[in-house]
Amino acid sequence: MAVPEVQQADHLSRLFSRALRRLLATGLDERCGLTDSQYQALAFIGSHPGCTVGELATGLAVTCPAATKLVDRLEAKGLALRQTWDLDRRRVKLELREPGSRRLALVEQARLQALDQVLSQLNRPERVGLLRGLEVLLSAVVTDAGLAASLCLHCGTGHDQACPLNRLHRALAGTDLPATLA
Repeated sequence: MAVPEVQQADHLSRLFSRALRRLLATGLDERCGLTDSQYQALAFIGSHPGCTVGELATGLAVTCPAATKLVDRLEAKGLALRQTWDLDRRRVKLELREPGSRRLALVEQARLQALDQVLSQLNRPERVGLLRGLEVLLSAVVTDAGLAASLCLHCGTGHDQACPLNRLHRALAGTDLPATLA
């Protein structure tokens, strides 16, 4: 039988995960007409202009057919575009169209506003304590560099020195996370 703290941690983590998913999904469907997967794909393409479908699949940790379907849906909505490379017509690169860039900015703004609304209910010491506690919890969960690399959000082609996951990888492996795209 699990000790009460473990049971409480399990219950709270499930509740928090569910509540956070719901909070961050606010506005995706109603305002932006996007699923969470479509948002994630737009964000990845926006951070990695010119990426391939295979790189998108790797970045989102989905199969190539799933990534292809995502791109199909984004193209059908006029948000993304497949373009052939000048040097190798067999390679296809992905770009956001202007409506895709606008929609991505709208979703990111809505997500930040939703988080700000919640965090503004906490006083400064509570916010600092929460953020520090989450970093400590992340450190306790991420015990090896391979796990750190697999959890990377692939925010861009380089890694922010201040990213908590990058700092953990550096402490565990002595190097920054590997570049997400060559």
